[in-house]
Amino acid sequence: MLLWNCVPWIVHAPGARGRPLRRAEIREWLATLPGLLALLPRLTTVVLAGRVAREAAPVIAVARPNVALFTTPHSSPANVCTSPAVPAAIRDTLSAAAARLGSMHKEGGFA
Repeated sequence: MLLWNCVPWIVHAPGARGRPLRRAEIREWLATLPGLLALLPRLTTVVLAGRVAREAAPVIAVARPNVALFTTPHSSPANVCTSPAVPAAIRDTLSAAAARLGSMHKEGGFA
């Protein structure tokens, strides 16, 4: 299973506060994703956490059609505190991904 930050590098200047991602940075990240997926031949499950990460779903579906995709709200405190439904949705999604991994393990899907 892969739980990946959508842009796995720092986008703001050293010492500066974090900032929202720019469209060009998201496009750059999406372009690198097939290469990353090629390095993970046994990958079976991906959890996309947050709105930006969900943009990877079509790229992953094309590059790795047999990988199960799950989407969940982002787990940042600012997001989780907006509604009791948010942590429940995160928990439910991660439970579903774990159940899929558990069933694959029982079926011998892991080497």
